[in-house]
This record gives sequence, C-alpha cells and structure tokens, in this order.
Amino acid sequence: MERDDERADDAWFVYSRRAGRISAAPANAKGWVAFLLCLGVTIATGLAIVDYGLSVHPVVGFVLLVASILASIGLTMALAVAKGRRVD
Repeated sequence: MERDDERADDAWFVYSRRAGRISAAPANAKGWVAFLLCLGVTIATGLAIVDYGLSVHPVVGFVLLVASILASIGLTMALAVAKGRRVD
C-alpha cells in the first residue's frame, strides 16, 4: 500500500488507457523536464539520422524520418507509463 502512495507522489506523468489507446500528460515539473528532454533528444537524433539517410537517397531519408518519429512517440509513451500513474 505504501508503495502505491510513494509512486503516486513521485509520478512524472499521468496516463489513461481507453480502447487500446494511451493518453499521457506531464504531472509536475519533473514530467515537463523529462518531456522536453525527450523532445530535444528526439529532434537532434532525428536530424542526424535523416541527414545520413538523405545523403544515401531521399527515400531512405524519408523512411528514417518516419521511423525516428514513431520510435520517439513509443519511447515517450513508455516513459510515461514507467514513471507515471494511471488515472481513469
């Protein structure tokens, strides 16, 4: 029981699952910092990957761009579930 209370107090995000979809939002300053860091790392990594892909072929660059966007969404949602608390 205490573990649940500690997790609720230390939650960076709040999330809900409805109809197989996950919605998440930062719950406090730690959550916003984590979200902005994820966004910055995603943009920097995505630009580096796309730059390499475009030097190979434009289609490869586009495919890598889509892949980096989808990966960043998945990783951010995984962080929200790992460091968040569920609300319904």
